[in-house]
Amino acid sequence: MSYSKVVLVGNLVADVEVRHIPSGTAVADVTVAVNEPMKSGEETSFVDVTVWGVTAERLSEYCGKGNKVLVDGRLRQEKWTDKESGKNRSKLSVTANRVVFLTMKDRDEVQNKENKVEVEGTEEDEAIPF
Repeated sequence: MSYSKVVLVGNLVADVEVRHIPSGTAVADVTVAVNEPMKSGEETSFVDVTVWGVTAERLSEYCGKGNKVLVDGRLRQEKWTDKESGKNRSKLSVTANRVVFLTMKDRDEVQNKENKVEVEGTEEDEAIPF
């Protein structure tokens, strides 16, 4: 039996962009910068993480570039053939089982987003005759 578990604490290197696969499930591919103290300073590792479903949507809504997250997930090896060289390539990434938002976007930014949704909903409600 084999077991893979990864726990990372780091900062998102870019804003979160969500896309939807044909089944309608949300997915976000993010990179987390993990800083590790060393005797000679600090070393940063950049880890690619895939987040699925409602977690991806909430991550996009409440977190952005620079926000600190805890990722609990499993290791995944991606394999492909390089189109230019024809060589087999691979890389390790993490599939998130859980993401904890340790810091979030500015409260005003989140509230403005929520207010915008309410305004759009209000306009549609006015067009309904009941």
